[in-house]
Amino acid sequence: MTEHAKPQPDETLDTVTSLRSLEIEHASDIRALHDAAIKSAVGPFLTEVEMNAYRAFIQTAAYSDGLVAAVRDGRMIGAFVGGFLAGTVGWQHTLRVDETARVRWLFVHPLFTDRGIGRRLISDVELRAVHSGCRRMTAQVTRAALPFFEHFGYTVSSQGTMPVSSGIAIPVAHLRKPLLHIGIRNITHH
Repeated sequence: MTEHAKPQPDETLDTVTSLRSLEIEHASDIRALHDAAIKSAVGPFLTEVEMNAYRAFIQTAAYSDGLVAAVRDGRMIGAFVGGFLAGTVGWQHTLRVDETARVRWLFVHPLFTDRGIGRRLISDVELRAVHSGCRRMTAQVTRAALPFFEHFGYTVSSQGTMPVSSGIAIPVAHLRKPLLHIGIRNITHH
């Protein structure tokens, strides 16, 4: 990631953090952020083999294709502190249920965890989903991310694994959350 000016002491993250759609030129910063977040936050929950496979997975063509599609469709959001990409979140309509969207790629750089960036990203993506007609959100998350999502009203619908390479899968939880109350509260305030 490129170096950028750090926030001044009298600035809060709310005053220097902007959320905006990511562009294809952010691709290397997105991958670097995802790798740093996986290594920092998910690492303690995985074996060394699982961790190495997960980190290698984010370098694959399949991972890139998903990111490019989300960026192209305007469904990948970045949180910037100054000019530094501090967090990402993406979303997509699910193929099985029209009124359901899936949260993807919610990562916050280790330098900016526990500062409200994840909260802003999840709130933003949920509101975007509501505005596009979605009534439910789903997510597939690692054990590391489960408490965060539960704090924001997601409930576990099942447990499973996510393949990250040939013969290696990591444990995940499948989550869901209704969005009706979000849309009613937020849309009426616009």
